[in-house]
Amino acid sequence: MMGLVIAANGLLLTQESEADGQETSREISQLSLGNSAGEEASGFWGKLGKNLRQIGIAMAMPEIYLVIFYFLISGLIQPDFGDFSYYFMLNVVNISKFQYSMLGTIGSFTGIFGTMYYEQYLKDVEVRTLLYWSTVVSCASAFTSYMLACRWN
Repeated sequence: MMGLVIAANGLLLTQESEADGQETSREISQLSLGNSAGEEASGFWGKLGKNLRQIGIAMAMPEIYLVIFYFLISGLIQPDFGDFSYYFMLNVVNISKFQYSMLGTIGSFTGIFGTMYYEQYLKDVEVRTLLYWSTVVSCASAFTSYMLACRWN
């Protein structure tokens, strides 16, 4: 259900909303370029202070703190089915712990390949188009998990 809400919001995005985000990023970088004393940040502690100031400036923006608030509330409200998946795969499907860990490893590698594919082919595609297709693929993936749970495989 949450995926459909995110997909609907993605379809409502316009080019102007993406341009606004780029302008905001430029404003943050311009605000935080200099030190308060006008000196260049040097060394570990100087760079750490500069980075923390940038984070503080970003956290004051509603675009940032509202997104963080959303993920916090979403994490508290939505159940995590990871534990159920672990129990189901090991005790019902009867795969070994090694096989379960290899599934996680394969998932990590496919994430790397997905990142490379995005960088090569999809970085110039509109965000709302990517969100739409991501939701379509997620729905298909959820259905395959449902098929496994119903033992239709």
